[in-house]
Amino acid sequence: MKIAHKLGIVAAAGALTIGGAASAFAAGSAGPTTTAVGGGNAAKAFLCAHLPEVQAQQQLKEQLLAGRLTLLQEAKDAATAANKPTAVARIDKRIAKNAAATTKLQAREAKLLTACATPTPAAPTEATG
Repeated sequence: MKIAHKLGIVAAAGALTIGGAASAFAAGSAGPTTTAVGGGNAAKAFLCAHLPEVQAQQQLKEQLLAGRLTLLQEAKDAATAANKPTAVARIDKRIAKNAAATTKLQAREAKLLTACATPTPAAPTEATG
């Protein structure tokens, strides 16, 4: 058997595997979807019911980002002292990404608090008579 033939068989098997996994994933998520906070009432009710747990996770993420920023600042100081401008440039990019992640986290937290501050509209009830 030629190498090209073997590679073709491997490529076909890989494509079938990926296609099967994609269709299984699509079949599993075929139900109605809701967005995280602003979407469905069920998602909002769930998030608001678990607000302390979500806030605890967000607090841990904020602490992680703050610790990472401290390490990046120390690395930048060391790179500056060692006169390594390319390393300083790379560290500045990482600091910018860290700042963007912190901003995104704070915006998500504010959105969550705003969504949970407003009451969830009650589901309409049918009048029996």
